[in-house]
Amino acid sequence: MTPLPKDAPRVLFPQELMAQRPEGPLYGYFHPETRTANVLSCGAPPNRPKTFAPAQLLGWLGPRPEGSTCAQTGEGGEEQAQDSPGPNLEGRWSEDGLQFKLDHRPCRIEFYSLTQDVFSRNTGILEVARMLDKRVLVMACGSVGSLLALEFARAGVGNFLLVDPDTLEYHNLCRHQCSVTDVGRFKVDALKDRILDINPAASVQTQKIVIQRLPKEVFDDFLRPGTLVLASGDNREADLYANRISCLYKVPFLSIGLWERAFAGEIFYSLPGETACYKCLYDNMGFNGGRVSENRRIYTTKEHLEDVRFEPGISTDLSLVSLIGAKVAYDLLDGTRRVLDHLTQYTLWCNSLDPEVGGEMVEIFTYPFQVTRSIEVAKNDDCPHCKIVGAALE
Repeated sequence: MTPLPKDAPRVLFPQELMAQRPEGPLYGYFHPETRTANVLSCGAPPNRPKTFAPAQLLGWLGPRPEGSTCAQTGEGGEEQAQDSPGPNLEGRWSEDGLQFKLDHRPCRIEFYSLTQDVFSRNTGILEVARMLDKRVLVMACGSVGSLLALEFARAGVGNFLLVDPDTLEYHNLCRHQCSVTDVGRFKVDALKDRILDINPAASVQTQKIVIQRLPKEVFDDFLRPGTLVLASGDNREADLYANRISCLYKVPFLSIGLWERAFAGEIFYSLPGETACYKCLYDNMGFNGGRVSENRRIYTTKEHLEDVRFEPGISTDLSLVSLIGAKVAYDLLDGTRRVLDHLTQYTLWCNSLDPEVGGEMVEIFTYPFQVTRSIEVAKNDDCPHCKIVGAALE
């Protein structure tokens, strides 16, 4: 066979369809500037979120029936009109496999696999096959929760439970992972779409409710070995509740929180039955009197709320702390200790030493980007959360 020229049109085709040898209309996306057709499905259009660009009708695989039309079908079965007919892609099965032509010009074919190719760059760093079986409960899907959820999706985590009653608003956009097309939607729904856009094979459950009101049956169904409870809620009380759930079901717990104007942040993890829990930290550090209990994702020690700067900081500052938390999460999920051996349970990260940003609390840090590993958390013998570890499993 004569090799095709480098500028030949390119077709990306799902490896999973090769064994099925389907025929029918082809759906996906065509990029004319690179003459690349990205095929997502054959026979029926893929189920794409309404806020995303609908998949194009790219052409046909196999003999095209005379007079056939291919109206696109969206969610719920309604037909969607196409703005443009897309490319004229023609495919044929042969004894040698598969052949494509674009506008009568032979194409190069590159096969892809969602499992092998999407996460191929993680090989040797994260065990992809194991991560696909892992589960993460994300409590609150705001700036921290949305970032972590998408990082988990890119790491290959295959199962999500997103819990948040709030809708996405315009003032969220400068720090959230979703976009202007999602404003007015529930955060869990918008974030679910973003996760599935990275890994369409992921299982994503959503609950439009605060975690304290989540039925026990939901926890029973989702929480099992290989699950992480991520607390990225609005206050320490919500974190405490999530910690109690992690103790009941004996699954790892991770809390990530930002201080005033994100001048610093904190990361806490626990392994129920092995380490101190978040309730131990809460009592030992004296958070009872100093923690703001309002519905804001800012940790502060100031007694008078009028003295508190509630601006949560820019996205970069939140992301720095959150990404350290993501590295901790991977260790908790796959049982490795790439970073856990170099951190304490309660780790602080400093973004800024500017008193105008962090107030008098900046004095506890020596330099920007400092990671504090000197705080030890003692396990309380009388901790009510530690006493119920594994109770839900018995």
